[in-house]
Amino acid sequence: MKHSVFSASGAERWSNCPGSLVLSQGIQRRSSFAADEGTAGHELGEKCIANNEEPYDFIGEIIEVRGNGGTEVTSEIEVTLDLAEAVSMYVEYVRGISGTRWLETKIYYAKLLGVPEEDGFGTGDCCILNGTVLHVIDAKFGRGYVNPEKNKQMTLYAAGVVDAMETVGEEITEIHLHVVQPRVSDQPVPYIMSRDELREAVEWLRERAQLAM
Repeated sequence: MKHSVFSASGAERWSNCPGSLVLSQGIQRRSSFAADEGTAGHELGEKCIANNEEPYDFIGEIIEVRGNGGTEVTSEIEVTLDLAEAVSMYVEYVRGISGTRWLETKIYYAKLLGVPEEDGFGTGDCCILNGTVLHVIDAKFGRGYVNPEKNKQMTLYAAGVVDAMETVGEEITEIHLHVVQPRVSDQPVPYIMSRDELREAVEWLRERAQLAM
């Protein structure tokens, strides 16, 4: 799979330092145990939500983490009690929000940034549409705090979903950004954005993307 040049996960870096995109070209990206465990946690969470299963039932099982576009097993992560507990908090949080739900969905926002289509996309952990309110939920299984307030990664995900929904006639007036980080915080505190605030945030990101281009 082609890497997204203007990745949502890297938005904090490329928006604050547009030149970093050029400087980082050709640098090989290496994974770590923490990153692989996070990938496994996301896979387990998606499976449990989609199939109404419980993370604790998978303790002791091995999740294969794949790299190189999914063609190669690069790591094997065991589901420990600690990981199951973290994933369980995410699963229960998502289940507590009603609406139409999308899990691990590829979200496109390239045209909003004014960049080539293949260079602006990311994968959202979970998006839920309830009436005119869009919930964007991001699971973080690391031990560093991530602030949902004006979070650039989640802003891009929200913008991509809002653009797609409005194209088919759905009206979205409010966006709730949730970061579920079980190893850091017991209860997420959502950051709420209006439609106008989202538009302003995307306009700023577009300016930064154009600088990088």
